[in-house]
Amino acid sequence: METTLTPDIIAALAAPFPMATIEVKPGAVRQDGTSALALAYADWRVYAERLDALVGPANWSIQLTPWGDTRVIARLTIFGITKDASGEGEPQDDNCGTIAEAQAKKRACAEFGLGRYLYGLPKVWGEGQGDRKSFRFNEPRRIVEQLYYQAGLMQQRMPAAAAAPTPAPRQAPAPAQNGHQPQRNGVTPDPARLATARAALEQAEQRTSSTTATINAPPASDKQRGAISALIARCAEFGVNPNQVDRLGTTQGITRLSSIRRATNLPATLTKPQASALIGELDTLVKESQS
Repeated sequence: METTLTPDIIAALAAPFPMATIEVKPGAVRQDGTSALALAYADWRVYAERLDALVGPANWSIQLTPWGDTRVIARLTIFGITKDASGEGEPQDDNCGTIAEAQAKKRACAEFGLGRYLYGLPKVWGEGQGDRKSFRFNEPRRIVEQLYYQAGLMQQRMPAAAAAPTPAPRQAPAPAQNGHQPQRNGVTPDPARLATARAALEQAEQRTSSTTATINAPPASDKQRGAISALIARCAEFGVNPNQVDRLGTTQGITRLSSIRRATNLPATLTKPQASALIGELDTLVKESQS
């Protein structure tokens, strides 16, 4: 496990989440209540699990500070580097505190690149029924697929979601900004290590953006590509349902993954974070088939 923020870790943090972990909620709703702007989001636990996997549970922490009656400031520290953001809930909502906390945590993660791409996804309107508080999409999973496809995160589009006519453009939400200075939450890292981590973070932030995280991520190594093809072969050997393998591939933008037998047939755009995720998921399928 690394003990500092390296460019590889920063790129892996910024990689898009698997489609299966993404949900959509309504933004603007048309007056007739038949369609709404789909806003993509992931549960806070998805963020925490990626931090645990890439950084290690002992190497990150979040300090929460109340800011008024309905707002919270979250200070996320990774390897001694702290970035902060705020979150706010609606006063009339019984879950105001929980909403403000989750929002602040996820926005603090976005300061490190984690989940930041969600703010830059294209605008997609989906059919459904209801008003701003009760609206439900007819096909939320199809909408997520459409979002990923239009953002270039999938190589082949799934059957289209039920789309609605697009009203006048609306600004996409942006991460909250505030003037609070980073604090260390009592952590005193090694100065040399901290300087190295800060330099790596600044370099990565200069060459990456929320909408091009996967493009700028390092390409998968030959070793990773070989491991993926070997695991696909093991899945076939142990009778794993090909549909399960294909579903895993879809989350990383690879269609018909189960039919790939050679590493050279894997997409050239496969990145290190994507390959790492696939290796772990395929290995789990093999182990489950043997148990």
